[in-house]
Amino acid sequence: MGALDRITAAATRIITRSGAKGGTGGSGEQAVAWDLWQTVPEVSGYSDWVSAAMTGATLFAGRRGPDGTVTPMPDASRAAQLVSSIAGGPDGQSDMLGLFGTNLAIVGEAWLVIVPDSGADDYASDKWHVLSTEEVKSQRGKFKVTIDNVDVEIPEYVPGETPDPDAPSVIRVWKSSPRRRWQATSPVIRSIVVLEELRLLNAAVAAIARSRITGRGILLVPAGTRFPGSPGQEGAEDSLLDTLIEVSSTAIQQPESAAATVPIVLEVPGDLIAGVKLLKFESEFDTLAVQLRDEAIRRFATGADVPAEVLLGLGDSNHWGAWALTAEALRMGAEPRLGLVCHSLTTEWLRPLLDAEGDPDAADVMVWYDTSGLRSSSNKGA
Repeated sequence: MGALDRITAAATRIITRSGAKGGTGGSGEQAVAWDLWQTVPEVSGYSDWVSAAMTGATLFAGRRGPDGTVTPMPDASRAAQLVSSIAGGPDGQSDMLGLFGTNLAIVGEAWLVIVPDSGADDYASDKWHVLSTEEVKSQRGKFKVTIDNVDVEIPEYVPGETPDPDAPSVIRVWKSSPRRRWQATSPVIRSIVVLEELRLLNAAVAAIARSRITGRGILLVPAGTRFPGSPGQEGAEDSLLDTLIEVSSTAIQQPESAAATVPIVLEVPGDLIAGVKLLKFESEFDTLAVQLRDEAIRRFATGADVPAEVLLGLGDSNHWGAWALTAEALRMGAEPRLGLVCHSLTTEWLRPLLDAEGDPDAADVMVWYDTSGLRSSSNKGA
């Protein structure tokens, strides 16, 4: 099923006012990272890959062996029953893991809010919500979270006091920064400078594309040159400037129209043809901008925690090479985050519940993940 590797991560149940300093509301870097996710396709593509990979994993209750291998607990065990109830079952668990994948890939942090169903006899009908840092705020030791656009207050958990079983609980899950343990980190946050450059280059390339449609230079014509009058307007003449503005506006609003590609027809007396000249504003940066953008994409791909080929494309890889890259991407980009989520669910949810029920195996069992379904390759022998 998988081996329990060392997890460089953190999770905590917020229990004191001092413990509430965990970056609620989102830091400035996290806000920038979310903006990049929304505006840079390469960032959203990366997070979507991590999210999809984590969505395909399955959770189970297991016991860690001496060699680090995690073996499943019997289905009839209390631990297995509890794990199967997480997020309402397999479908809810899949959605939960996918949301964790997006949040952890972008900002390295997510908040899990569990809202109990006071009228139920088990945990299967509890509501599990994975929230971003922008949906959780700390105020005077209490937490206020936004769920489906509704503010919900989370009471403070005090050690030694029995918490209200019907009250929502909140768990912070984050990838700990080596520089400051309480601070979250992610490949996107560490690549903000490169991604800001990429966003700027994207804008530059878009501006160049528009200039190719509307700003092809300055046309020098002899003074007094006029366009022929429109049909039905005998004796009327349109000025050259008015016509150029009209054509340029149409090309911007309707890039697929003929105005974007068909040249403007201008009648000029034969003896004035030599006086017509076109000055172009093209520069070396027009070509360089595309190259710089490709380089910025490559720099982000090499700085991410999945093989660069996942973001840049598999190229000429055969099916065995593609399978190997996928397996490596799972090992680097998905499984560490799955381990982080499982560690959080184990220490902050499963074991406390088993302890409260007096289960003698509480300290030995854990929530773990299975990615074997994502690793299987089809038989290409034929």
